[in-house]
Amino acid sequence: MEINNLALLAGGLATRLKPLTETIPKSLVDINGNPFICHQLKLLKENGIRKVVICAGAMGDQIENYTKTSIPEGIEIILFA
Repeated sequence: MEINNLALLAGGLATRLKPLTETIPKSLVDINGNPFICHQLKLLKENGIRKVVICAGAMGDQIENYTKTSIPEGIEIILFA
């Protein structure tokens, strides 16, 4: 079975990552020079996912701003913040 669409849950408060997450959501925490969500989206694309629905809660506006300019080519993003 081929899966082309995926829902990515990014709505938590990331309390266990504080103080890193006091001003940014956990999806934007830097991992080896890129936000965590960048690594997730690249991996999803490599595995055939073409449409990602991001369900963002806390600080979702920052995730929305990031995905407007910094997503891998070939993936469609729908964001609920």
